[in-house]
Amino acid sequence: MLRQAVAKSESFGKCAKFLSDGVIILALLFALFLSYGIIPNRWYQILVVNSGSMAPVFNAGDLIVITRPPKELEPGMVLTFVVDDHIVTHRLAGFNSDGSLITIGDANPTFDDWGSSKVTVHGLYRFRIPYLGYLIAIFQ
Repeated sequence: MLRQAVAKSESFGKCAKFLSDGVIILALLFALFLSYGIIPNRWYQILVVNSGSMAPVFNAGDLIVITRPPKELEPGMVLTFVVDDHIVTHRLAGFNSDGSLITIGDANPTFDDWGSSKVTVHGLYRFRIPYLGYLIAIFQ
C-alpha cells in the first residue's frame, strides 16, 4: 500500500514538473514572439493600440499583429496606414474616384478625412492580443 502511494506521488510529481516546464516554454515562446514583433522584421509587426476607434474589434491597450499589406485591397479589410508619420489602423470602406482610400474606424460615426495627407498602406490586421499593450507601453 505504501509503495502504491509513493508511486502515485512520484507520478504526480513528474506530471506536475512536465506541466510546469511546458508552461515555462510556452511563456518563453510567447515572449520571443512579442519581442520579435516589436522590432522591424519582414513577417509581422506588433503595434500598441492607443485609441478606441476600432472597438469592438480591438481596444485601447490591446496589441495588434499586422502582416505585409495584400497585393489587392478590398473593402472590409482592416489595414494599418501611415498618414503624415502617424500610424492608423482603420477599416477600408471603399475607394474614391481618384483611387484614394475611403477609411473609417468601426467606432467612428464618419469616414476619415485625410485631406491632402499622404496615406500609405503599411499592413493588414490579423489578430489582437487583449490588454498587453499596457505592459509593452511601459517599456517603450
